[in-house]
Amino acid sequence: MASEFDELEEYVTAEMRSTYTDTVIDHAMNPRNVGSIPNADGFARVTGPCGDT
Repeated sequence: MASEFDELEEYVTAEMRSTYTDTVIDHAMNPRNVGSIPNADGFARVTGPCGDT
């Protein structure tokens, strides 16, 4: 018997697959390019129009 969590996980996964491609899901579940860039020579800070970032 599936738990409520298992049922919820199946529902969310089905909804995700109906909206996003397999590539998008793969990148979301297995992020690339995470972390600091070695020997970075630039810096930026972005503030959104509403100022909350």
